[in-house]
Amino acid sequence: MAPPSELLLKIFSDDLENETPEKCRERRRRRIQLRRSRYTFAPIQQLQSPPPRKEMTNYVPTTDQYFALLNRTTLGDKTTAMALPVVVDSSWTSLTSASCGAKTDVNPMPVNGWISIQGFSDSMDDRLFVKEEFCRSDLFGGKPLHFFAVYDGHGGPHVSTLCKNMMHTIMAEELMRLSTEKAPATSDGGGSSSGNGTGSSSPAERIKNAEVGGVEEWENLVRAALEKSFLRMDEVALSTCACGKSAYLGGCQAVDVGFLGSTAVVAIVAPHHVVVANCGDSRAVLCRAGRAIPLSLDHKPERPDELERIRAAGGKLVYQNGVRVYGILNMSRALGDNFLKKVITSQPETSITERHPEDECLILATDGLWDVMSDALACEVASTCLRDGSCATSPRSHYSGQSVKIDGEVLFPSKSAFAAAILCRLALGRGSCDNISVIVVDLKKHLAGKAK
Repeated sequence: MAPPSELLLKIFSDDLENETPEKCRERRRRRIQLRRSRYTFAPIQQLQSPPPRKEMTNYVPTTDQYFALLNRTTLGDKTTAMALPVVVDSSWTSLTSASCGAKTDVNPMPVNGWISIQGFSDSMDDRLFVKEEFCRSDLFGGKPLHFFAVYDGHGGPHVSTLCKNMMHTIMAEELMRLSTEKAPATSDGGGSSSGNGTGSSSPAERIKNAEVGGVEEWENLVRAALEKSFLRMDEVALSTCACGKSAYLGGCQAVDVGFLGSTAVVAIVAPHHVVVANCGDSRAVLCRAGRAIPLSLDHKPERPDELERIRAAGGKLVYQNGVRVYGILNMSRALGDNFLKKVITSQPETSITERHPEDECLILATDGLWDVMSDALACEVASTCLRDGSCATSPRSHYSGQSVKIDGEVLFPSKSAFAAAILCRLALGRGSCDNISVIVVDLKKHLAGKAK
């Protein structure tokens, strides 16, 4: 191949007076050749195309790689490492170990069913997670707490898979820390010390002893634990590469990693409350006496309060197939999204709802369902499925994540699983083109020895 100088000389030495289409095409070919020669003669190694990204359907972060990130000093608050493993529940069978025996606790695991499908989307970025008795905290009287979560990834499944594998562990740490950490003892005339020696008690014990502001203070502690959990999860998502190595030391392109993110809607079912934390446009809805009660609000850029926050941070909204932040992201809060972190926050909105005898079910789902279905319709469908006596369930598959087919009849693990499947199928019929993930929790029935 000729040096670039000779190619350039030949280009400008053409006789422009005898211009013909053939000469024009030849000159164009030479210009293209000249552009390519810049990389050929550069004193660096020739660029190679990056390897194709692997689908991380069961991506499990190891303790050595990530727990140093989880338990590091965050915002001046030293976190104490706890011996809590990373648990991956990829099927319903994970519930059998604690559910087969007789339950003596006040808060048994409610019957629940879930479904997650790719739908008409090109990739599957949704993840969901169900964990029975993921922790016991003094904030809830030491009773077992049950964890339900749906994560809708964008840009890839990296962040949603990280959340699936780690969010419940982080949240358990934060809730347990409030039960174990001690408040500093105050000097004479200080505020929290008392005559009975409870000045160094934990926040949960101080609330129990009515030393602080009762219900309001309890709610503030719960909200603070959830917000801290989301903040830590966001730091892990921002500090790890999609290939599993920290600080972008892996082989992934920075551009690819910078736009990876996920929504998160988490529900904790306690004996007397349902606690929900939401970041993004996934949603949690409670069905009570036939009425739909939203437990979370979608974080959309066009929401007046979110629009004001984005503009105050210097962000811009662009209409690109809907209102989007910088024309890229159609939500105003998410985990991850390093390139948009200036305006995209990971702080969740939380709600604490007292349970009621008329509560029927709890629905958690990604926007693949909510984009084509209202809260009221989803609750009506789920309630009808839970009350339907003709729903065929398999007596031997109460803890199975899959429906079974016997004698030509499809049998579902539970009526909750049947409701989730019907909601998903209805969303497809109404034109949903996104991934669809749905969890239906039956608040009237629980697992005790066998599904009721």
